[in-house]
Amino acid sequence: MHVRVLLFGSLREALGERELDVELEPGATVRELRARLAARHDLFARSGMLAAVNQETVAEDRPLAEGDEVAFLPPVSGGSPRCTLHEEALDVREVEARVTGDDAGGVVTFVGAVRGRSRGQEIRHLEYEAYPGMAEREM
Repeated sequence: MHVRVLLFGSLREALGERELDVELEPGATVRELRARLAARHDLFARSGMLAAVNQETVAEDRPLAEGDEVAFLPPVSGGSPRCTLHEEALDVREVEARVTGDDAGGVVTFVGAVRGRSRGQEIRHLEYEAYPGMAEREM
């Protein structure tokens, strides 16, 4: 069975390739693919790398199928996560100040605006909700 492996970030830079074509035994899993790649390139053995199959993150025990597109996503280099949830309005400048520093390669901010009307109704405000335990774990 044939799969295409897409390379990003440090993997792409280290291997000098954007993708690899790999032949596997039918029914091979993401874990088996990673092991095969790690035997040739030790970067695949490092922890913290997410796997995606056909543009969806998956567990390592996910079986692969003919023609799957597999991406191994190395963790973003540097720093530690700086995420918080709170119920009051965000002060964008305060958040930027918390994440900006000598170890920050860049800071990207998205600020949305409430439109005046939608579907014939006046919009007065937006409310966002989170599932705090899950959101904090994912962040």
